[in-house]
Amino acid sequence: MITLVNERPLVSVIVPAYNAQEYLQPTLQSLICQSYPYLEIIVVDDGSIDQTPEIVKNFAKTDHRIQLLQQSNSGVAAARNLAVRHSKGCFIAPVDADDVCKPDKISKLVTALILAGDDFGLAYSWSFIIDQYGNLIGKGTESDHEGYVYPAYFLFNFIGNASATLIRKKCFETVGMFDNNFFRQKAQGCEDYDLFLRIAEQFKFKVVKEFLTGYRKTPNSMSGCHKTMEKSRSLVLKTQKAKNPWIPDVILKWSSAHHYLWL
Repeated sequence: MITLVNERPLVSVIVPAYNAQEYLQPTLQSLICQSYPYLEIIVVDDGSIDQTPEIVKNFAKTDHRIQLLQQSNSGVAAARNLAVRHSKGCFIAPVDADDVCKPDKISKLVTALILAGDDFGLAYSWSFIIDQYGNLIGKGTESDHEGYVYPAYFLFNFIGNASATLIRKKCFETVGMFDNNFFRQKAQGCEDYDLFLRIAEQFKFKVVKEFLTGYRKTPNSMSGCHKTMEKSRSLVLKTQKAKNPWIPDVILKWSSAHHYLWL
C-alpha cells in the first residue's frame, strides 16, 4: 500500500542496525529533524546484543514516526528487505545506522525525483565524510552523472553509499530486493551497489549536487574490511557479466581497478 500525507508522498526511511549503539543516536536525531515531515522511520535491529533496540524504543516514545522491527542476525540486506516489506511510502530512503543527513536532504531528493518524472527511479546527493567522532574529514565524489547511468555506474560507484539515495518503491517491484547472498557468502559490503546497478538497467538516475549526506568512516566499519569488500565487489561484477555477456572483459578490469584504488 502506498500512502500520501496531505497530498505529499510518504517517505519510508529504512535503517538496518547491528550493534549500532555508538552512532545510532545522532543518526536518528538527524532523521527526526528533517524538514520534510512526512516520514516513517523503520529501524531493523539485526540481532544486536548491545543497547540498539533500547535506543530506538526511547526515540519512539517521543516520535510516533519511528518503529522498531527485530530479527535474528541475518545481514544488512535481509534487514533492509524486512523494512521495505513493511514500508508504506512512495519512496524508500536507505540510511545506515552510523550515517547522518542534513536537515533538508530528504526534501531536496523528493523534489528532484518528482520533478524528474516517473522514468527516474533513484535520486542521490553528494556525501561528506565524517570520522568516528563526527568530525568532517573529507568529501565524496562530486558526480554529475544522471539520466541513463548504467555504463558509468558499472565502471565507478560514483554514489558511494546507500545513505545518499532515495528510491522509488516501484523499483523494488521491477528489479527485486537487496540480495542476501552476500551475507551467506561472507561477502557483505556491495549490496547497495548490486541493487543500484539493477535499477540503473531499468530506470534513470537524478543527482542533487549538494553535500547532504554524512558518510561515517570508522576503524570497524564494514567498508574498512578490504578483503570482504573486494570479494563482494567481485561477486557483483561476476553476476553482471553473466547477465550481460556483451560487457568487454577490459571494462571489468577497469571497474575492479577503480574499486582497488578506493580501497
